[in-house]
Amino acid sequence: MLGYDHMEPDEAAVMETKQAKALENLGITR
Repeated sequence: MLGYDHMEPDEAAVMETKQAKALENLGITR
């Protein structure tokens, strides 16, 4: 996830949501 920082909890939440959706689109679940 280029361009997304995760140093702060709120930033991590944004990045993780986008990451989960991207992986889901690829058929990869966690």
